[in-house]
Amino acid sequence: MADLGQPVISTTQAVRACLGLDDSDVPDPIIVDSGWVSELEYRLTKTLPSWVTLFTNGVSNAPTTQEKAFADVLKLFGKYFLAEQLSKAPMAFPWMISDGKDQMRRNDKVDLAAVQQDMTAKADLYWQDLLSAYNAIIPITVAVRQPPKIFGTSRPAKDPVTGGDYEAG
Repeated sequence: MADLGQPVISTTQAVRACLGLDDSDVPDPIIVDSGWVSELEYRLTKTLPSWVTLFTNGVSNAPTTQEKAFADVLKLFGKYFLAEQLSKAPMAFPWMISDGKDQMRRNDKVDLAAVQQDMTAKADLYWQDLLSAYNAIIPITVAVRQPPKIFGTSRPAKDPVTGGDYEAG
């Protein structure tokens, strides 16, 4: 069992358990070396810049209720996000196991598309909950870009007919 993330969001054992697998099915290096944890951390950092602080506070000895809720939902989201990534890597699943004499077929009746949809649905659900928990502590602001002005008004410094200055007012 290996820890995933810095700070630790989940473990390889928890990710495999979402899919009903164990370490003989999917060894730790497949999950650890895949780059999925980096994708997870990038997504969190891009969308929720203070996630590390909130998560660390949430798993500390004296978290606020909101920090604890944030940490709990982040653990759930992280686990299902990584399980979703693993479910999309069907070559990671053993299809036939053989010891040279006997063989066993696995996953021949498993609907991988349904498994992927389930993992995606759970990850999406926890992502929305995570955004809500984050927003309860640090309001998420969305910058609204003002559209460029197409029409405007201008006035020359001199009156083109008389050549004199415009009157103030």
